Amino acid sequence: MKRIVVLFVLTAIFLAGKSQPVIDLGVKAGATVSTLHLRESIPYFAKNALRYHIGAFSRIGWGSLFVQPEIYFNSRGGYLKNGENAVTTAVANFDFSGVDVPILFGVRLLREEIIHFRLMGGPMLMFMTSNDVDPRPAFEDMFKRKYFEDHLFGWQLGAGILASRPWHC
Repeated sequence: MKRIVVLFVLTAIFLAGKSQPVIDLGVKAGATVSTLHLRESIPYFAKNALRYHIGAFSRIGWGSLFVQPEIYFNSRGGYLKNGENAVTTAVANFDFSGVDVPILFGVRLLREEIIHFRLMGGPMLMFMTSNDVDPRPAFEDMFKRKYFEDHLFGWQLGAGILASRPWHC
């Protein structure tokens, strides 16, 4: 009877160890392309701004499914121009940054020895660290800093590719 109990306990420990999540930690850095869109009914032209982000992530996976919480500093910006003369009339310049905290849910679609491919998406909260809004006098009421402090939620979608070496050192 003792052998059966010991065998059962060892089997339970082995199976529990196999079902443990895989945890990865990493650094995240890259380019951010941001565009501002308005709900107001004025004609405008928005220009994309190329900025950067840098931070860290962890990936907790169970088989092909995973959760990936992240935290990183993100710089955003851009400018809007009046639709009447989109070439010369600036409405407002924007330069703001913050700490983004997305919680991404994903699936690993390809897991080969040399390459892994995954898709992910989820909600994101942003905590503003600085905001520099420079509106023209006619648009000051529309583009107050408070407008950007109230809009701190978004969605994030992405894909990931991990290329590894086929040999081991």
